[in-house]
Amino acid sequence: MQLTFTDSEIKQILSRGIINSLNEVVSVSDLISMIEPASSDLPIGNIAYEIKELFLPHNKTISDAIKELKTRTIPLEQGAYLQKGVHFVVPLISVTNDGTLDDKFVKFSPKSSIGRVDLMTRTVADNFGLYDVLPKKFNGNVWNILSPQNFNVYLKGGMSLNQLRF
Repeated sequence: MQLTFTDSEIKQILSRGIINSLNEVVSVSDLISMIEPASSDLPIGNIAYEIKELFLPHNKTISDAIKELKTRTIPLEQGAYLQKGVHFVVPLISVTNDGTLDDKFVKFSPKSSIGRVDLMTRTVADNFGLYDVLPKKFNGNVWNILSPQNFNVYLKGGMSLNQLRF
């Protein structure tokens, strides 16, 4: 059994629409251009939701959790500062699994540059109670929870903060 996908296999997955960006201005060809060996950078969406507290979405969608926890909405099309010590949720990708990912562990990790700006980033998926991984046979939306740690951080929709790894 093959444990990882190569960059050409990741390209096929993206081309088939199994993974799509939740940022409406990011096309499949944009996602394909972000492929690295055995990973792909993931651009954030054009909106951030400030939330009251961190959460894991046990048996609920991220959208439902946002409805419960949102304190304000911040547009990111032109860029915005996210305040230190506050938590935000931003849309990342949607997964429509056709069976290709059934026996794969899909993991997420922050890009190395994110640690240099002291931005905590965790990936969460609809109806799943662990950070930074997808369950096998997953279908649904994937979001980033962002928490600037020591200073405000400027973000703009389309920036890549995380990588997808198979």
